[in-house]
Amino acid sequence: MHGQDWLYAIVYGCVQGITEFLPVSSSAHLEIVDTLLGRQSFTEDALLLPVIAHAGTLTSLLMLYWREWWGLATGIWRRDRRAWQTTGLLLLSAIPAAVAYVLWGDLIEAAFQGRLTWIGVCLLLTGVILVGGESLARWRLRQLRVSDTVSGVAALGAGLGQALALFPGISRAGTTIAILLGMGVARRQAVQFALMMAVIPIGGALLLEGVQLIRQPPDSGAATLYFTVYVVSAATGWLAARLLQYVVVHRFWHYFALYCAVLGGILIGWSLLTT
Repeated sequence: MHGQDWLYAIVYGCVQGITEFLPVSSSAHLEIVDTLLGRQSFTEDALLLPVIAHAGTLTSLLMLYWREWWGLATGIWRRDRRAWQTTGLLLLSAIPAAVAYVLWGDLIEAAFQGRLTWIGVCLLLTGVILVGGESLARWRLRQLRVSDTVSGVAALGAGLGQALALFPGISRAGTTIAILLGMGVARRQAVQFALMMAVIPIGGALLLEGVQLIRQPPDSGAATLYFTVYVVSAATGWLAARLLQYVVVHRFWHYFALYCAVLGGILIGWSLLTT
């Protein structure tokens, strides 16, 4: 194991944890990290880091909403109608992304890998989505058309936004929250549902990528590196999710649109100057 593996591991864990839940697109930032640090030149130990990072961010969501997950589990066991309804909405929200991934996942990944220009364009689109979602949320509040519950239509709409986030540069958290707010879901409920629905695709990605660990178990040195990434991504993911809750509820989450616009412009400009 090389020292550059540790550098890449710590950076990767931090970036994955922070950007997975803030509305700035984790896929865009991880592609930037790969481009700058040259992931392809690292050892095979570093190439398995996405598996561990996903496990860390999944853990952070389970920790953040452990009461809700426990309530769903016990409610389903007791055949509670509300628990079954919430579970159904979460599963419904996962369908569009699952279908899109099966049909076009590899194609999208191949088309965008290393192409910072298109990632920059998608970041600009994320900025538009954030501002649009906040504007619709404020309009609905003025019209007194806000609900504390997530409808089936809102869950499906958020699921379509989650499918759109397969494109690197489109923020999953930002897009799903913008859609839920725009469809009249109250802020706290919108953030909670958007983060809880992310457990399914993150868990799915973990299962798909985890096959690599089964085929190639890590040695003791690699296990230490993996544990470090797991802890870093879980800790930063939890902090980022808490920050997301705060900025959405207090109505300044859409300011991340400026960050997305600046970063997107930089990526587009850099790509044009270096090609």
